[in-house]
Amino acid sequence: MQPDLLSFYKENKSAVCFGVPAKSEIKYSGKKIVGSAQRKIGGNLLQHGSIMCGNFHVNLADYLNLDKNEIQVIKYDLNNKTTELETILKKKTDYSILADAIVEGFEKFFTVNMVREEIILK
Repeated sequence: MQPDLLSFYKENKSAVCFGVPAKSEIKYSGKKIVGSAQRKIGGNLLQHGSIMCGNFHVNLADYLNLDKNEIQVIKYDLNNKTTELETILKKKTDYSILADAIVEGFEKFFTVNMVREEIILK
């Protein structure tokens, strides 16, 4: 079911993009697990998103300039309309395994071989 996004974006709780699962987003047991957005500019498409690994996204409400009641409503919605890998798998996220799975998925879907480069931060 597609929510009325025009109405949703007029509400304060729309400040947290994870707040409502749209019909084509990735969900687990009806709860949103990936937050994503697209923007088309001319002939180009920008796609970005976040895979929720732990429940840290619920704390986003604490950083909004809203009153306590609105923050509690947002947290309630996030707790009831979203989930994360750690809850589903009942263990901490292993980011190496997750990264490998994402790469493998892209390779299979797009029939390509991706090259992984190590990034060294100083």
